[in-house]
Amino acid sequence: MEYLIILDDFPHVVLCHSLLHGQHRILHEKNTVAQQTSPAPLQGQVLHGVVSVVLWVSAQVPHAALEVQVGQEILSNLSFPVTIQRATVWMLRLEPLHTQNTQQETLTTAHLEATLEEAGPSPPTFHYEVVQAPRKGNFQLQGTMLSDGQGFTQDDVQAAEVTYGAMAHASVAVEDTFCFHVTAPPYFSPLCTFSIHIGGDPDMPVLTNVLVVPEGGGCVLSADQLFVKSLNSARYLYEVMEQPRHGRLTWRGTQDKITMVTSFTNGDLMHGQLV
Repeated sequence: MEYLIILDDFPHVVLCHSLLHGQHRILHEKNTVAQQTSPAPLQGQVLHGVVSVVLWVSAQVPHAALEVQVGQEILSNLSFPVTIQRATVWMLRLEPLHTQNTQQETLTTAHLEATLEEAGPSPPTFHYEVVQAPRKGNFQLQGTMLSDGQGFTQDDVQAAEVTYGAMAHASVAVEDTFCFHVTAPPYFSPLCTFSIHIGGDPDMPVLTNVLVVPEGGGCVLSADQLFVKSLNSARYLYEVMEQPRHGRLTWRGTQDKITMVTSFTNGDLMHGQLV
């Protein structure tokens, strides 16, 4: 049986077991966490099954307890010490980025700056690794988009070479984030989250576009069915690029049902001038 212990930033241990046959159980505080049964080997063959389980520990639990069953034999009360290494890289500055549009905004040391818990005589080179890239925009390093697993350095931030740009305009404010680790081998940081506030565009129009007409019937168009407005204005002109295929758009109160409506305004909709 072989054990490989992998420590992550959070207090848990991943155990990889290589068993000939039988089953194993991983116990934590007398509770069974996982159980796996390996098939018995065929005659003349040796099977190696590799399984992975996660065992959670805390600072108050200095060891993990195991119970292993191989055939009819049970080995119990096995334990091994677990050492959890503390993170010693911390964010001196982690200030949200505020942006209003799709133009690239530059990240500076006023937004991101890392430091060691105990600084040495020579400042280390901090590397930021993107764990989860932003979803409503993108980071760029010297014009190249950064995705999960890629990164940048503190020197890149100081040189104003890291930028963020929202991917689309929005009429209301939205939030975006990205998650990252900072490393300066052999030192590392906990998982950090950087917040991005994307302000709403007051000139971005919002469209209301809902109309239900019974077959063979008609309906007066109002601002409840069709309307475009923004925070700064409601004065919009509509141009009809293609006429309805299964009906007619006409002016209300007119006897002329042949002349097509080619344009109208929000004022026409508010006064019920269209049918």
